[in-house]
Amino acid sequence: MNRRSAITSTALFALGAASLESQAAGATAAPVVRVSLGWYPPDRANEVAAILDYEGKPLGEAIKKLPGLIAYYSGLDREHHAMTNVSLWKDLATAQQMATLQPMIDQGKALAAIGVTFVRPIPNSESVWMI
Repeated sequence: MNRRSAITSTALFALGAASLESQAAGATAAPVVRVSLGWYPPDRANEVAAILDYEGKPLGEAIKKLPGLIAYYSGLDREHHAMTNVSLWKDLATAQQMATLQPMIDQGKALAAIGVTFVRPIPNSESVWMI
């Protein structure tokens, strides 16, 4: 299994688990997918990759502590000079925590300072189809 397959499988498993958890709790809200997309100057790919590596860093630790988080992925498309953060949340209220998470706001400013442009507003999409 390659890395992409593993990530896809993990995301689908998490989405399914969240759906089952919501059903078991009697909740009617579907999990929410949050997608942040940005473009960076081609010569900044390595800097962007380093910033998006949250493992063991304050932002990564802050994200892990947020209630309602099911899964979080950061990705880099070097061919199209795009960066993506995709996260899966229990519901809309928990997804919206990202908009006020200070370490994330700070990271956005650092990325903008090296030329990253973002799609705004960041969509929080209710799941309409799940496997």
